[in-house]
Amino acid sequence: MILVLQKGGYPVRNDSIERSVNDSILTIADYFLQRVEQTKKQREKDASKFISRDMKNLHADHPSLSNEEAEYELYYSLIKQHQPDLFVNGNPVESFPVDKDKSSFKVLHSNGQFYGVYKQEPKEAHKVTQVFHSKEEVLLNTFGTSRFEKFRGYTFFPSKDGKVYSLKDNKEFRLNLFKSFKPLTCYENIEQARSFVVKNELKNDPKCREQAIHRSLEEYHIPFNLMGKTVTINSIYKDEQGVRMSLEWNRKRYQVTRSC
Repeated sequence: MILVLQKGGYPVRNDSIERSVNDSILTIADYFLQRVEQTKKQREKDASKFISRDMKNLHADHPSLSNEEAEYELYYSLIKQHQPDLFVNGNPVESFPVDKDKSSFKVLHSNGQFYGVYKQEPKEAHKVTQVFHSKEEVLLNTFGTSRFEKFRGYTFFPSKDGKVYSLKDNKEFRLNLFKSFKPLTCYENIEQARSFVVKNELKNDPKCREQAIHRSLEEYHIPFNLMGKTVTINSIYKDEQGVRMSLEWNRKRYQVTRSC
């Protein structure tokens, strides 16, 4: 046993000194952790004040912006000015489209670390996740699952209740480092999600709508020159070969047959 003489001549055991030193180190470490946590909370509080304070001004300048987009514009401005470390580079691992070619979530890899960034044109990509050991960990810790489906320029993830959500309808993940992400808008299943995408394309994209009409005309053997025309249906009947329909336009008659 090693004894150490304190001032005054009283011996102190070496293990007592080690415990005292260790306790002091733990106290200092705990103090620093508390300071880090306080700084983080203060940063979040300052960001909240910044966003709340300037939301009205931004809406006044850009009345067409939704609350969600206005909040993101302010958040982007804040981190661009005060947290340049979030604008990182890395080797691309996989890209997950949010809104076709307008925006995306990307998993990057650098020095053995994986993390997610958000890129919205024409803005710079910025970090939206913590650092993890794999792409699957990034997805699991950010979106609650590593399973996903990409469909016609959108990405869908299954939620815990069995439903499906898209990144486009739940862009709160862009603020993941500022406040925890939880999907709010969901579809009942992946079929409903796909159907919504297709219907939305047909509604808003004239080129897509025209292509769909062309395919329908081909499927039902209807002449292309009738597309967009108002025709008269003279008769519809069914025989051994299928359903027959007699159409008339500009005094011309067309016979259309659909096999059963």
